[in-house]
Amino acid sequence: VLAGEDLREQLLHFMDDTVRAYIGQETGEGFPEEWDLERLWGAFAQLYPVRVTIEGLEEAAGDRANLTAEDLVEAVTRDIHDRYEDREAELGAEALRDLERLVVLNVLDRKWREHLYEMDYLRDGIGLRWTLGREPIVEYEREGFDMYGAMTDAIKEESVGYVFNLDASGGPGPLERRDRVEDLHFTAPTMDTAEGVVEGGFAPADADAPATASA
Repeated sequence: VLAGEDLREQLLHFMDDTVRAYIGQETGEGFPEEWDLERLWGAFAQLYPVRVTIEGLEEAAGDRANLTAEDLVEAVTRDIHDRYEDREAELGAEALRDLERLVVLNVLDRKWREHLYEMDYLRDGIGLRWTLGREPIVEYEREGFDMYGAMTDAIKEESVGYVFNLDASGGPGPLERRDRVEDLHFTAPTMDTAEGVVEGGFAPADADAPATASA
C-alpha cells in the first residue's frame, strides 16, 4: 500500500473471502430451506449493490431445497465482481485505484491500532486465568491468534464496504488527502443485525459541510 502498488487483485481476494465468510455464517447449520437467505441478502445489500436475487437462484436450482452453499458462493462472487467492474467504469480505473489505496491504508492503520489496544487489554487481564485453572501464556497465545484473525477479516470486510459505498464523486480534493477517511466507521452486518452501517465519509472541500456516504 505504501509503495503505491495496484490493489485491484487484493480487493478481489478481499471480496471473495468476505462473500464466503458471510455465506458460511448463514449456511453452516440446517437445511437449505432453513437458511435465512433474506437476512443474508440484506447483509450483502449493505456491503455492495447486489443484483443477483434469491428468486433467480431458486429458479435455477429448481427449489430452495436444492441450493448449496457453494451455489451461493459462486453466484454472489460473480455478482460482486461484476459490480466491481461497474464501480471502475463509474469512477475510472485511476480514481478507483486511488480510492482503494486510501481506504486500505486507513483501514489497516485503524484496525492495527485497535488490535494493539486489545492485545494490551488482554495482557493486563490474562493473569486472572490462573483462578480458572488455565495457563495464562497458552490462553494469551490462543486468544491473541483469534483476535489477529478477526482483525484481518475485519480489514477485508471494511475495505470492501468502503470501496463500494463511499461517495468519491466530490471533485479532485477527496482523493488527495490521506486523512479523508479518518472518521469513517463501518459496522458490519452480523447474524443478529442484518444491516451494516457506513458512518462518515470523505470530507468535502468545504470543511463545514457534512461528510457524505452513498448507500
